[in-house]
Amino acid sequence: SAVLIAPICRRLAATLHTLKFCNDDVTETITGEQEQALNLLTSLQSLRFTGCKLRSLPRLYGLSSLREFWISYCDGIQSLPPKEDLPASLLVLDVMGCSREIKEQAKNLKKAKPCLIVKGIWPR
Repeated sequence: SAVLIAPICRRLAATLHTLKFCNDDVTETITGEQEQALNLLTSLQSLRFTGCKLRSLPRLYGLSSLREFWISYCDGIQSLPPKEDLPASLLVLDVMGCSREIKEQAKNLKKAKPCLIVKGIWPR
């Protein structure tokens, strides 16, 4: 999460297409400043949080090109960002290994947005 600072994100805004946070067992929260920096990445198409210690997810209101959002095996996360903070461009949501609450929210999101492909909602 150290890359989520405005100067870096502004510089990468037009060219960064994939961003992965993997096995980060230190970061528990993304600050408001980091969330704002993340939302500068307007060309980002794929965002992944895998095996992270995060307790909540950032809002994704500015990621107008985001097509894939992956949240895998992040046990501390209990909810998805609000529906209104997910970009309209989102096509795939993967919640493999997530809490029952997140899986229920993903199912409800699928009902609200039928074209959304939701993966990982079935029991392991």
